[in-house]
Amino acid sequence: MESLGYYPVVRTSAESAWQVFHLAPQCFDPLIADLMMPDMSGDQLAHRWERLKLDFPVILCVGSSPMLTEEKVRLRGIADAVRPRR
Repeated sequence: MESLGYYPVVRTSAESAWQVFHLAPQCFDPLIADLMMPDMSGDQLAHRWERLKLDFPVILCVGSSPMLTEEKVRLRGIADAVRPRR
């Protein structure tokens, strides 16, 4: 990430990430989150972030969970989700 000009801010829970982001949303771009995270799901976190900063790029890592279909991803304002190869 740093070689691309990004300096990651890593948190161990969605709530902790939210606490850092909402204080200075202009300092963050993009959000990389996992669907399954402590405190709230990655798509819920992405939705919160996007309310503060429009056109915010989100990379959602989904794993093999069928919980989030492509249609649900788009309805939640996420352009796409990273899924493992099958």
